[in-house]
Amino acid sequence: MPKGLQLDANTGELTGTPTTDSLGSSSFNIVAADSQNNFEPQSVSLKVRGTTILTSHFLPETMLSAPYRMQFQAVGNSSPVEWRIAQGDIDLIGLQLNPQTGELSGTPTKAGDFLLSVTAQDQLNRHSREFVLTVKDPGTGLAAGSSETTFARFGKLSTLGLLLVPVLAGFAAYQARRLSALCVLRGVKHS
Repeated sequence: MPKGLQLDANTGELTGTPTTDSLGSSSFNIVAADSQNNFEPQSVSLKVRGTTILTSHFLPETMLSAPYRMQFQAVGNSSPVEWRIAQGDIDLIGLQLNPQTGELSGTPTKAGDFLLSVTAQDQLNRHSREFVLTVKDPGTGLAAGSSETTFARFGKLSTLGLLLVPVLAGFAAYQARRLSALCVLRGVKHS
């Protein structure tokens, strides 16, 4: 059984806080017995994970040219934790990630929806997670990504949400380019 966990002989409840030296998979046997000395052994497998990033997949939205600051959060780690961008070039949009604190900050210089992957790593473990950051243009009210923005992966179920809000009254036409091999979005809105 992983260090730091205890099995209550009366209730069968497994409780406690695993220690960092118990990270990984472990298997152990539990035997249940009744008052008439009937026994039933059971093999149990348990995986103890370390660092896990808790921050929501959708980062707080921001506006073009407005200061931005948000903090990534991780649990189950031993200090210190090093943060880094595993995918996505945040420098191109005017943001930086502090490797010691996990703070994403800066002043966005480009509007759109940006996909990035962040990694938190401690002495024993590493965890990566993908995030979407929306930077809106205050002049148009739109957060339209470039044609190179990818939010879907082959073979995985993906959901794409579009928010198109015209700032000016009157006629507005929207057209999205090819989103996938099977999906094209077009529309016209009349006010």
